[in-house]
Amino acid sequence: MKPVLTADEYRRVDKAYEGDLTQAMDKAGYAVALAAARAGAGYGKRVVVLAGPGNNGGDGYVAARYLKARGADVEVQALAPPKTTEAIDAATKADAVGVRIVELGEPDDSDVIVDALFGGGTRSGLPDSVTAWMDTEVPVIAVDYPTGLDPNTGIVEDRRFYLVDQHGRLLTQRQVGSLVQLESEYRVEPEWLGLVFPDGTRLEGPVELGEEVSTPMWGRTVSGRVLVGDWSRALSAFCQQPVTLVRSDEPGQCYDEYPISLVSQASVQGLRRRAPPSVSLDSRRFRPNFV
Repeated sequence: MKPVLTADEYRRVDKAYEGDLTQAMDKAGYAVALAAARAGAGYGKRVVVLAGPGNNGGDGYVAARYLKARGADVEVQALAPPKTTEAIDAATKADAVGVRIVELGEPDDSDVIVDALFGGGTRSGLPDSVTAWMDTEVPVIAVDYPTGLDPNTGIVEDRRFYLVDQHGRLLTQRQVGSLVQLESEYRVEPEWLGLVFPDGTRLEGPVELGEEVSTPMWGRTVSGRVLVGDWSRALSAFCQQPVTLVRSDEPGQCYDEYPISLVSQASVQGLRRRAPPSVSLDSRRFRPNFV
């Protein structure tokens, strides 16, 4: 398994680098283009490069230029204009060879996506225009880190909410198997939670926090606060026992003893065949916001 650097480690590597940044960006962008080509970005294929304003976006502009030279139909969709000297230079060179550069829009048909938005520079509170691109079955080649992934703890807000029973003990799908039938959606800014029960009943609204609690969780203690409202009542009825819904105080606190989830592509494809057409399944998203 290839090691993954944390955000702090990446910053130390960048700080220690004393070479020419333009040359380094060109090498990085070329490597991204090769990875995109291996993912299917060949001649005539549509490639969308999502570019941020920093040097991560600059790598994307370089990759777009190289993919254009391979004959791919490349378009850069920019979240904002490039700001650094190196990124501006990369965008100028991409434009000079005919790469289309437009503002970030809605997801459309593409064969490969290059995620050059933020790298390790973002954690949560992504704008809607960005999150719309993150839920796709199209191969995505990310520069540094996938947008929406916290390089220190994993998926942003992964397992941010959890249940405790009447004795204050953690309650998961291992004890109440029907919890796998719940659908959840969480937004960070403004903070909002939505739950959909198997019968189609929806419970949604802003997250309001009440009393503080501490919960033993796989050999450590996690601090959190109880959600105010109908959440615990509805979930108690569903679980057929008294439960309380809690939000952890910090993201990344509620990981279990297994740091990695393995899901085969064959399993995902099998689920896709059985799921309604409106359901989108992506193997990269098989980690819950709700324990």
